[in-house]
Amino acid sequence: MTPPMAHTDLPLLLAITVFFWLLAQAWALIVFWAESRATRPSSPDAAEERRNP
Repeated sequence: MTPPMAHTDLPLLLAITVFFWLLAQAWALIVFWAESRATRPSSPDAAEERRNP
């Protein structure tokens, strides 16, 4: 009788785990980067140009 998860499945599961971990890290960095770009204060010159076209 074979066990529910064969020993040969371990490298595949580790590779999938590492892949999704790296994907999650990249996604978090992209989200933080986009959030910081969207919420950064504008320079005083840019604000003045918008008020006086």
